[in-house]
Amino acid sequence: MKARTACLLAFIAISSGAAHAEDSVLEAQRVFKQFTDLERTFDPALADLFAPNAVVKDVRIYQDGQTKTITWSGTDYKQVLRAGLPVARLRNDLNTYSQVSFIREGNNVRVKTTRQCQLKKSSGPFEIVVAPTNANGRNVWKIVEETAQNEP
Repeated sequence: MKARTACLLAFIAISSGAAHAEDSVLEAQRVFKQFTDLERTFDPALADLFAPNAVVKDVRIYQDGQTKTITWSGTDYKQVLRAGLPVARLRNDLNTYSQVSFIREGNNVRVKTTRQCQLKKSSGPFEIVVAPTNANGRNVWKIVEETAQNEP
């Protein structure tokens, strides 16, 4: 009887872990869809998807091969987004995403994709890390990391 109980408990633990992993990916998919929908409509609510402690890196690759990385905190990047979205709307600066993958990393999920900038007619790797963050005592999934490669 003890062996059967132990097996049942192990099965429940494994099932629970698998369900949690699946839930993590589903949450990341939801956040990424929200991200692309808000970006496409130039909605300032896009900034709310970022955790205040997020780390955002923009790697700019110049024609001569040199690179320059600009890094913002989540709090600073929210301001950058809110200021830049009206300009992007005026320029119709739209992005599309392809080859999207969701990779679990512990409790977090890394979203890897290729971003195509229609205005600059360029593309490059784009990644976000989505994680549960504590907001008023409950878990809310936010972007905690973003890394993008762009042409200046």
